[in-house]
Amino acid sequence: MKSVTLYCKRGSCFHFGRYAPDSDTALSESDEIMHSDTLFAALVNTWQDIFSDANELVKAFEDGKVKISSLFPCIQQNGNFVWFLPKPISFNLFDSNNYKNYRSIEYISKKVWESIQNPPDLSGSQQYIQIGRKEVNGRGTVGRRVFILDKDEINIPGETTGNLVQSLAVVNKETLPKVRVRDTEEERGIFQLTVTEICDNSDVAEDILVHYYFLLDCNEDNALYQNLKLVLDMLPYTGIGAERSTIGKIEKVEVNEWNIYMNDADQHMNCTVSLFSPMHSDLNKLVYFKSIMRGGRRLGKNEGQGQYLKTVRMISEGAIIQKSAEGQLADVSPGADKSYLRLGKAICLPVRSKWIPDYED
Repeated sequence: MKSVTLYCKRGSCFHFGRYAPDSDTALSESDEIMHSDTLFAALVNTWQDIFSDANELVKAFEDGKVKISSLFPCIQQNGNFVWFLPKPISFNLFDSNNYKNYRSIEYISKKVWESIQNPPDLSGSQQYIQIGRKEVNGRGTVGRRVFILDKDEINIPGETTGNLVQSLAVVNKETLPKVRVRDTEEERGIFQLTVTEICDNSDVAEDILVHYYFLLDCNEDNALYQNLKLVLDMLPYTGIGAERSTIGKIEKVEVNEWNIYMNDADQHMNCTVSLFSPMHSDLNKLVYFKSIMRGGRRLGKNEGQGQYLKTVRMISEGAIIQKSAEGQLADVSPGADKSYLRLGKAICLPVRSKWIPDYED
């Protein structure tokens, strides 16, 4: 497995859209991550622009020869990286002395994933540090403690209350008023754009940087991988997310080896780090999960104006599923031509049996 790191400047902004009931509210919400189905679409579209035909890449995803995770934040300090992963949802089933704090955790670092034995320790142990996400809106700034890392991973200065680092944040979310600039057929006016901003922590530590990365599982000994690398090299020019004409820029892309080390992994269960669209035969292989709605976008003028993509319910990152679950590419095309697909075949990481309540390996 490999990590694909998208190096970002401090203060870089991205819009990672969520499902919205109509086009008027589509830009008013932004996730802190880019889900794997949207990343898949970005890679396919860029492949199409370079090679004219993306069927080879789509088929490779469909056959499981290429898999990608969702896009997650990471922290760089000098040559060291902290890779954040979605907290397994089964962690929420454990009791904790500070349950509200414990439930607010959304991401844990790769090192924590490899070492944590008892999930409630994430909230109570001094071995783990919490850093947050800030949201700026009409009610002011709201901080959330959503990222957990081992205190030995990087040197984080600043004021600490318990195991919360007050002065450091990974991403900000901010809602800004924008003026709509469109052609004469469309209504002009002010709209709300919510962006996810890479935090600038230079006032705390000059050597701490925040980037994004995703995991890639692909056999590098073939021509498809070499072509895929060309697509990845284009991402600094094409950008990611919506509203890319003004936001969503990245500096460079770097591919490196990346592996999880866990010698006591469960033999039958995995945790998803991308969206998952189960086939009918997969439904009894879902153990603990939550779902989100995807699709539903209104098509533009060059795609079929007035039509909407179908909606599909997908399993979120952090789900506990059986290793034999396969997933599928979900068709959300308005017609039956499969021209719009959502990636629902997941990359999974190993878990420990003790992370799964009421389960024995």
